[in-house]
Amino acid sequence: AGFRERATGAGLPVLEVVDADPAALERTVIGYLVNARAEVERQAARLEADLGRIALGDGGPDALAAAIAAFLGRAVAIEARDGEPIAVHAPEHPAGAARAAAGYLANRRHVALRMPLPGPAGGADARGVGSLALLGDPAVAELDRVVAERVSGLVALELARRGRDEPGASLPSEGPPWVVLVARQVRSGDQAAVTDRQRIRDRLRRLAPARRLELH
Repeated sequence: AGFRERATGAGLPVLEVVDADPAALERTVIGYLVNARAEVERQAARLEADLGRIALGDGGPDALAAAIAAFLGRAVAIEARDGEPIAVHAPEHPAGAARAAAGYLANRRHVALRMPLPGPAGGADARGVGSLALLGDPAVAELDRVVAERVSGLVALELARRGRDEPGASLPSEGPPWVVLVARQVRSGDQAAVTDRQRIRDRLRRLAPARRLELH
């Protein structure tokens, strides 16, 4: 506290960080100084990996929105195709995040950035499966934009998986190339089993294009 007072009294900028790993913070600052864009991409990739683990752990849209909001330090909403909010989360910090979320719920036009979520594979509807909305301060930073773009495919996949948008929704056509489905098949000469197996394969093929689907 004494150092902060002396520094601010001398006109020096002071950043107070709570519950942070000093070494990780130092690496991040150096990364921004050396190559800001590369560091932004690295941070976005870290969040993307965290969201993947949340989705695999069956966290759902609420947990995804909470993780994105905490990472960006601003309120976040995940919207269905018709614009209705599926999940809205305001992090504890900054103080205005809860107010931003309340303003959005009162009027859904109050967003800083609305990123469309990619639609089903092979679908003709350009609206996609919904949107990821960043709330609060209209001054959207580069990290906000990069994160919204990178995680949109994963969020869309989670909505499609849970069928929150519409029955029978398939996998998103865009997004990171990590979607792999495995169909376990029983080897049998029985014709009924063969027919069953082919029906399952046909259903899986409708979920995503062949370049993103692997059957075993």
